[in-house]
Amino acid sequence: MFVCASRSYRRNAPIGACSHVHEQRRYPLRHSYRIKGITRDTTKPAARALAARGVQVVRGDFSEQDSLAVAVEGADSVVIITVPVFAADGREQETVHGKAIADAAVTAGAQQIIFSSLVSPARLTDGRLTNATSCEAKADIQDYIAALSVESSFFIPGGFMQNFLGPLQPRPTVDGTFVLCHLYIPDDPKPLIDIVGDTGKFVAAMLADPIKYDKTRLVHSNSSEVIYQQVSASEFLSHFPPTAQACIADMFQWFKDGQSYYGQDSDAKIKWAVENARGPVTELEDFLKRTLIPSLQ
Repeated sequence: MFVCASRSYRRNAPIGACSHVHEQRRYPLRHSYRIKGITRDTTKPAARALAARGVQVVRGDFSEQDSLAVAVEGADSVVIITVPVFAADGREQETVHGKAIADAAVTAGAQQIIFSSLVSPARLTDGRLTNATSCEAKADIQDYIAALSVESSFFIPGGFMQNFLGPLQPRPTVDGTFVLCHLYIPDDPKPLIDIVGDTGKFVAAMLADPIKYDKTRLVHSNSSEVIYQQVSASEFLSHFPPTAQACIADMFQWFKDGQSYYGQDSDAKIKWAVENARGPVTELEDFLKRTLIPSLQ
């Protein structure tokens, strides 16, 4: 899914408009851009909600190059998020999707591509962790986009705080308390981001100054301490579909090492990204107080 934008009014075309990237609307981009959201199904509730907020929602499909060409026509900037594919050839499928969108953007004359990427655990561990196929696919797509003849920027988030509202949500115990179970070692800092509330703050900075952020990466996470119960890998992975378990196992194995999540100088990279965001970023404690705690009461 993706988004397109046009300048002054700029057109911004987000690919994957019904995923978390649509929440970039929380930063008032609509005052400077005409926003077009592209999705495979324009009838889904998320698509209709975007349309109600003034976003032009059109159909586009990763596997249909003609539909992508029509979708990005007239866009100055294209914001791309690719969806993980948990299959034997998932890395190849996601990479093909990302390249197709990028090629369509360049052909349509877009001046800027912003891609939501991830670090490559395989590269940063010298091949020790190789099953995080979605991470590897996004790293491959990033390399491809960076080599194109267009200004490009890359947003590389940490773990989603929203996971604590879904598969990682604290579970009730017999004594009425709630326990958060995970693979993480207790008291270690973890790379986390409010992906719904804060994505737009980073994307807005890239849209506002494409030259400054050309071929650069805005990485973000808040290192937060969480008190919880550490569980075995098998128990943790049992909460995920079997087809996704190998990928998730390597992803979270890499996430364990929060201090080096972005490779060398992780802390400095995060600090620079936060300083460039268009607005304050969310701390984990504030996120949990706002979202999780009320749902448990």
